[in-house]
Amino acid sequence: MEVFEMEGKRVTNFICILLSIFVFTSLTTGCKSKAGTTTETKGTQKKTTSKQTGTASKTLGKTTATISTNSNIGEELSKEDTDGAVQNENEASNGEEQLNEDIFDLNGRTLVFFRWQVDPFAKTEANMANPDFVRMITAKEKVEIKYNCKIEADYSTPSYTASLTRVVNDMMAGVATWDFAQTYTQNTFPLIKHGFYINVGEILKDYPDAYKNLLLDVTTIWKGNHYGLSLGTYLNRYAIFYNRGLLEREAIPDINNYYVKEDQWTWDSFLDVAIKATRDLNGDGISDQWGFNDYSNRVGAMLIASNGASPVVYRGGDNYELTLNDPKTVKALNFLSDMYNIYKVTPASGVINIKTNYDTLAMSMSTSSALMQYFFTPYGTWKGINWGVAYLPKGPDASEYSTGLMNNTFFYSFPTYIREPEKVIRVIAEWLYEYRKDEGITALEKANMWAEFPEDREVLMKLMTELPPPIYNNTTAFGNFESIMNSSVYAKVIGRELTAIAAIEKVVPQLQSLIDSIN
Repeated sequence: MEVFEMEGKRVTNFICILLSIFVFTSLTTGCKSKAGTTTETKGTQKKTTSKQTGTASKTLGKTTATISTNSNIGEELSKEDTDGAVQNENEASNGEEQLNEDIFDLNGRTLVFFRWQVDPFAKTEANMANPDFVRMITAKEKVEIKYNCKIEADYSTPSYTASLTRVVNDMMAGVATWDFAQTYTQNTFPLIKHGFYINVGEILKDYPDAYKNLLLDVTTIWKGNHYGLSLGTYLNRYAIFYNRGLLEREAIPDINNYYVKEDQWTWDSFLDVAIKATRDLNGDGISDQWGFNDYSNRVGAMLIASNGASPVVYRGGDNYELTLNDPKTVKALNFLSDMYNIYKVTPASGVINIKTNYDTLAMSMSTSSALMQYFFTPYGTWKGINWGVAYLPKGPDASEYSTGLMNNTFFYSFPTYIREPEKVIRVIAEWLYEYRKDEGITALEKANMWAEFPEDREVLMKLMTELPPPIYNNTTAFGNFESIMNSSVYAKVIGRELTAIAAIEKVVPQLQSLIDSIN
């Protein structure tokens, strides 16, 4: 993560935001999710607005604007119609759910958390100055005392890639060196059919909804069951970042102030902005200011999502269906080709982004991990330029804004060989709940801190708390599915080697075989 040049009070504010992010990203990040494809699940976010008192051992605490979840991936997630206000304590206390207490003694046992490279529990001076870290440590120490145990990290593995290998090797060998781990779709779900991971949803099925809504969601589902504890879906939401200064210089209306405000932020208006922003600045006949750019495979996947489609859909039971030939997907791939070849609003090869070409790029795209300060400062300014954040533009067949596609995600999983698995999961679930129960409130607070412009705050809040989560289709669990999509679909269409339909027809047998091998 870069530290950007800012002046005066912005530096202090920026450092504070970075510190508040550090603990969460140290627990949750370490890989860059590749652009994916999408499942059929199109849920909306549920905002819980009760305010409750007491600890997890007696009550459930308060959960405002937390991420909605559903144990059945084929069902729509519900949205509770609320006005966002926190209910008074009397109303909340009337609706409190009790966690059935069964306090047990783990006799000083150490529960080992496996991740890589960084100790997430290190009480460094910087960490202890970070309220979010203190909240996490306080919750951890609370459950350690309650259940007479210790939660410690094994971070000896030097990299994310090495951690994937080690997890698989440990699981295959049945070596009980850790009790729970930060794992991923690609190295977890393929092993489930061999009985290597615990069905966490089954263990937590009788827990109050407040627990399940926070800890079980679309990121942890495989074939209708939950095989881990969630890290939260709002981290993975895709958005468009745009250069307000460049748009103003080119007399292009502000995206949020005009297009989003008028509900006109579509592929057509997106393309119009990109065309007007693409220019040859020095008269040499070569464009050196671009309307849009990002990794081509990610752009392709996001266009598919923003048109309401998905190459893979979960149909329930053991059935993942290949739906790559959906006309909505074909339309998205054609638009992808046109951006590169007809309208030429993005470079034909290579990637530029707002970190390195901040003054000559109008729009880029990233997950809201970018909102976690990769290049977006607390007030939306960097290198003296105001950056706006907008939704992905709606495709012609979409009815609402999309937050993108995710084919690989991370969560906390538990191997079947651990001792007393129900007790271990109970302790970790209670720790994570205590730590994250105000996560929705925190998301809204960060949105307010990050965005200088009111319209950006509105977009950020809606991105994180109201719009459906990204569609998770788990395609990284299907062998080299994504490699085939990248090299044989996106690249072929962009290079005009094949039409969208021809590219799809060519890869369907390979992709179907990969899905069948898991189903």
